[in-house]
Amino acid sequence: YSTAIPKGKDANSYTVYYKVVGDSNHNDVEEDSIQVTIEPKEIGVSWIDTELTYDGYYQTPKATATGLIDNDSCYVFVDGSQKNVGNYTATAKTINNSNYKLPSVLPTTDFKINKAYATYQVYSNSKTYGEDDPSFSVSVTNWVDSPYTDYFSFEREAGENVGEYNIIVNYVGNDNYDVNIIAGKLTINKKDATIKIDSGKSKTYGDSDPEFTAKVEGLVDSDTLSYEIKRQAGETVGEYNVTAELGNNTNYNVKVEDGKFTINKKNLTIIADNATKTYDGKSLTLNTYTNTDLASGDSIESVTFTGSQTNVGTSNNIPSAAVIKKGDDDVTSSYQITYVNGTLTVNKASLTVSAKSNSIIYGDNPINDGVEYSGFVNGESETVLGGTLDYDYSYTKLDNIGSYTITPKGLTSNNYDITFNSGTLTVNPKSIEGASVNLGDALTY
Repeated sequence: YSTAIPKGKDANSYTVYYKVVGDSNHNDVEEDSIQVTIEPKEIGVSWIDTELTYDGYYQTPKATATGLIDNDSCYVFVDGSQKNVGNYTATAKTINNSNYKLPSVLPTTDFKINKAYATYQVYSNSKTYGEDDPSFSVSVTNWVDSPYTDYFSFEREAGENVGEYNIIVNYVGNDNYDVNIIAGKLTINKKDATIKIDSGKSKTYGDSDPEFTAKVEGLVDSDTLSYEIKRQAGETVGEYNVTAELGNNTNYNVKVEDGKFTINKKNLTIIADNATKTYDGKSLTLNTYTNTDLASGDSIESVTFTGSQTNVGTSNNIPSAAVIKKGDDDVTSSYQITYVNGTLTVNKASLTVSAKSNSIIYGDNPINDGVEYSGFVNGESETVLGGTLDYDYSYTKLDNIGSYTITPKGLTSNNYDITFNSGTLTVNPKSIEGASVNLGDALTY
């Protein structure tokens, strides 16, 4: 046996054996035992996490044992776990250290599970007018229930024209969450379209414009564009730009490819008039003409004529250098002018050359007394005549007495049509003086 005092720490019942040993005056006592009990120490409970956030799992507050000795540990098991948002009561039910005990009235605490704060976001996206809708990205944060698609769906605001459309989120609700919904937008952007003005259109100066046309590319289905084709102002000959003036085309970015329009020269024929006269020694000129049609409002201000004819013959009456005006504006360059010459004709004048009458005595040679002229113009005289004046006589020396013709000849002229008129040559008897007559025997009474 040991005289040492037995020791125990943990709560429990212990058996202690003992024996009394006698001395010289006493006998030993028989061995015996007693029961010694260490009762569990009653602890207190301290509560934490009495306000929780929904996390999809069952939760309770945490209970911490208080009043422990030294470095003892004691875990308190709590009953009353809950999952959903609400106000509840938790109870400290058991502990895991037999050296301690809970109070006879089990400790309780009120606790609360708050709503989780979740975010549901549909991200913005875009498309080009006329395309199918794109896919939309979705992100969900702090949502612990699966699947979230049982609670959320979305659609976009109706419409297919260019603009911004809201994304509408449909949330059926869950009492365990406060949900922040971030809904993006669908942006429908303008589609590129091109108006290509047809080139190669033209007209003749003075005519009305042709109908301008264009090809349109990039439209959706049966869409049309609002535009008006207009050309650069001007009516003189040259090349002009043709473009499109755009109206309201909400769904399209419209590019215009300009075309070209040409105004060509108008054909114009100026025909110089012909002129004819009889030679008068003066120049023949003529400044009149006829012409084909001019453009409306145009007029010929002047035409230059080159050419004259003085002597008998023909020459060209040559028109050139026409000046055409529209009001005060010179529009000559808008015409392709063809000039047609006229003819200047000078015909011969009539000139009469008349022989003067004369007389001779029988037996003389024929003689003349010259000529007389009738028809010279512009102060001209016989000096302008060519050739040599000569005569023809119908009388020959020793022809009988009587009347004969003296006809002038030999003169020439480019400018005169000469008529030769005959004069009279009278042959008179010749006087007989100092002559004798021999009658012979022919006479009988």
